[in-house]
Amino acid sequence: MDSTIKVREMLLVFSVYFHLILNYFPCSFSGRQFDSEGNLKEWWNNETIAAFRVQTQCIIDQYSSYKIDSHRINGRMTQGENIADNGGLKQAYRVRATNTALLLKVK
Repeated sequence: MDSTIKVREMLLVFSVYFHLILNYFPCSFSGRQFDSEGNLKEWWNNETIAAFRVQTQCIIDQYSSYKIDSHRINGRMTQGENIADNGGLKQAYRVRATNTALLLKVK
């Protein structure tokens, strides 16, 4: 198999893997309100909450600007998946940037 195709396939797998992790990581509006034992408890500080809201609004605005046919996407309703998609791709590219030589050796 061509090494470029192998790396692309592995990056696709990493992207999906990290997407799934981010779907279950407590980064959503409701997930952040529960501690590691499942108890309702605010464990983020105010600075972290404010920064998360700014970054989340950026994702909402970006996706709300997209249209499919004549229908505009509701970025607020799709934000959880959009965050996981973007985070999964970002982590896959981080893997690629630091481990391309290692990825090429995987059989």
